[in-house]
Amino acid sequence: MNARTSIRVIVIGALLLTVGPARAENGDDGRFRTEWEPRLIGGSGAAVQGYVENRSAMRVGDMRLRVYSVDATGRVIGETFGWVIGDVPAGGRGFFVIRVDVPGTTYRISVDSYDAMSPDAPGAPGPAASPAGR
Repeated sequence: MNARTSIRVIVIGALLLTVGPARAENGDDGRFRTEWEPRLIGGSGAAVQGYVENRSAMRVGDMRLRVYSVDATGRVIGETFGWVIGDVPAGGRGFFVIRVDVPGTTYRISVDSYDAMSPDAPGAPGPAASPAGR
């Protein structure tokens, strides 16, 4: 590890320590709520990890998130995009881990886009796997 990499790891670590634990945000229209916390990936890459809660009556898929990196003064200093893993049923949660290009003091996360798939009963399980041999 060279000096530049060491400094980068120290700076990212210090930023993540000042951010604190999970944050929660509501989506623009109240259909979605994010809960997240900062993470390091591979020991040095800044990331956010968390869940999106689907408060709508629709199962959604292909959910794309926008992550703004924000400095200590509240100014946006970076932006990146990432995906929620899998479909999110109505009343359910979907997991995400998104690497951020520009580490911030904090982050703002919003749902950028998604595909509404079908009406869903809240908390409905995902599609059942076919039993073997049938």
